[in-house]
Amino acid sequence: MENLAFTKNYATKQEVVYQALRDAIIRGQLRPGERLLLRDLAMRFDVSPIPVREALRLLHVEGWIEHKPHVGAVVSPLSEASIVETFTLKEGLEGVAARVATERIGPGQLAELEAMWKEMDDILRREQYDLWGDMNERFHRSIASCTGMPLLVEMTERIMLRWQRIRNHFFKEVFVAHLIPSHEEHRAILDAMRHGAAAEAERLARAHNRTALQCYMAYLHGEPMPCARRE
Repeated sequence: MENLAFTKNYATKQEVVYQALRDAIIRGQLRPGERLLLRDLAMRFDVSPIPVREALRLLHVEGWIEHKPHVGAVVSPLSEASIVETFTLKEGLEGVAARVATERIGPGQLAELEAMWKEMDDILRREQYDLWGDMNERFHRSIASCTGMPLLVEMTERIMLRWQRIRNHFFKEVFVAHLIPSHEEHRAILDAMRHGAAAEAERLARAHNRTALQCYMAYLHGEPMPCARRE
């Protein structure tokens, strides 16, 4: 936890601690199973134990940390079950988003998505994989935004935080291996949206998530990944 970065641009000390710890978990600065000691955190953030305790309570409610007997608060594991859950929810949300966005998208929004894909294509050619990952999240968030459904956008934002943590934890082992197939799948989704094929866009978005999940499961089980990069 030596290099935890945090900002005080939040309303309360509790929010400062909560946001900093959650971001550190997502980025992988705080690893699965790492202990979060109340007194140490209070000293690090220069606050009393009370806002730290409240921040830990909220992180526990949201599933970012868990409490172990005789150990205390620890960062939640990235288990196989949690990865499956994340991708299952992500598949449902992005499938609906692709279908509804296809039905409602305007020419300007479609042009923005096309420009985003071309930018990602250039980034991929330059092998700037981390930057491509950031753009990938932006791409999927943008499709959700095209639905005009605030609750769907909010739920997508929440599941993307879970996905960010998985991506950061398995970046080199799985994420980079899946880049080229994933990029091609984005192209197919966009083509379906451009032709107004809502059902096909949903099918492709769901398949996109299932393929990625298969890669993670194969990696966890020590099996060849079906999404290995194609040169």
